[in-house]
Amino acid sequence: MTMLRKGTRQGFTLIEMITVIGVMGLALPATFAILFSIFRQQTKILALKEVKRQGDQILSQLETVIRSADSLGTCSDASCTIETPETCTTQTLLINNPQTNPGKIMYFNSANTRYILEYTTDVDSHNQTIHVLKLTGPNGTNLIHNKRVSLTETGGDPDLTINCDTYDTTGIAKPLITFEYTVRYNTLFTDSASNQAMHYRTSLRLRNAP
Repeated sequence: MTMLRKGTRQGFTLIEMITVIGVMGLALPATFAILFSIFRQQTKILALKEVKRQGDQILSQLETVIRSADSLGTCSDASCTIETPETCTTQTLLINNPQTNPGKIMYFNSANTRYILEYTTDVDSHNQTIHVLKLTGPNGTNLIHNKRVSLTETGGDPDLTINCDTYDTTGIAKPLITFEYTVRYNTLFTDSASNQAMHYRTSLRLRNAP
């Protein structure tokens, strides 16, 4: 008598396939949501780090120039051939938004060096117009920050404002230079993770002023 051998079952049943597809349908959206959240956080951290790095660099450069200066004023052209000296005896706005007050240029003189600070517009890698700070000194003209950031008004904070005053009626105190600016990360994206900005404000005495 010949006996028939029962073959081994291969593959999955329909119920098993439906179960697997159902589990994947629940797990994949949750996985993608977690990965997207991590990506957004990483984007925000990188943007903030770049904004802070460039903002600190601007602060350091301006502080160095102001601390070494003995006089300052505004110019009518980038070569600063026509100077308007500033005594800072009363509160004076020296520089602000290049869109509302274009071509504003400042100079800082010290014993051996002149620095010319120009707040103007440029174009970034996305072909977007940005506000930048250019500093001309012994080493030529350079941006004092890279084009990954710009000085952009945000939340009512100014792009860049520099003013001076003595805040002292006796005439003894040295001029006090106050500068305030907002650094924003340049991006084409409009999401909150990419659009990061930091606001800076500080005041320094013109210690070498006569």
